[in-house]
Amino acid sequence: MKNRIAHYLGHQTLLIAQIIFLLMFTQLFLIDFGRVDGTSMEPTLVDDQFFLVDRISLLLRTPKRGEIVQFYHPLSLGTSVVKRVVGLPGETINIKSDKIVITTTTGTEMILSEPYLPPQTYTTFREGWSARFVIPADSYFVLGDHRSVSVDSREFGPVHRKYITGLINVLKIP
Repeated sequence: MKNRIAHYLGHQTLLIAQIIFLLMFTQLFLIDFGRVDGTSMEPTLVDDQFFLVDRISLLLRTPKRGEIVQFYHPLSLGTSVVKRVVGLPGETINIKSDKIVITTTTGTEMILSEPYLPPQTYTTFREGWSARFVIPADSYFVLGDHRSVSVDSREFGPVHRKYITGLINVLKIP
């Protein structure tokens, strides 16, 4: 009888260990959940809203312009931040007359279209900040959607790819 109980407990312990391993693996490499802390991404993401962090996609490809990413803050690596990618590696970002002007790697100049921003949103830079940014290889220029309160690449510069942890998918929870 004792042998059967020990055998049963051994199986249960192994099953629990496998479940814990699977959950940890999923969170580290596949998906995770997060919650917005602050107003820098309004109106797209609001304070206390939940979101899904897709870690799988960025194992297969690089971030694209317009996508929302989670990354470790360059000045405080233990802190995760959520912002929108507006500039890609090798591009030059110029903030002129409240518009974002991008010079692509091919030399083409374009004004960034941002349909996700509410009307009357202006992209400015604070005194002492540069209005021109050259994005290094493997780095991305990120901005919050609520430009007047967002601390983003205008202040801390482009974010290196190694600090980007996943893409954000908004969860619509009533």
